[in-house]
Amino acid sequence: MKVNINGIWYDAEKTPIQIQLSKSDKNNIANMHEDKFNYICFPDSMKWEEVENNLKPKPQICYKSNEVCAYDCKGLCKESC
Repeated sequence: MKVNINGIWYDAEKTPIQIQLSKSDKNNIANMHEDKFNYICFPDSMKWEEVENNLKPKPQICYKSNEVCAYDCKGLCKESC
């Protein structure tokens, strides 16, 4: 599982992820078509263009150098950089 929060991807293979689902989230996910793999939720007041902008990948900051990560480790490697 991977989670995108404000353009930063978190991978459950590299870091623990917890997601708290509402009853409607569980229902929506249970009823997803089998060829769909993304579930996006956002505030009703937010326009779709703003949602898309928030989910665009952002440059990742290296844990050690505090610079843009050169290894595409998503800022989670803590060793490679």
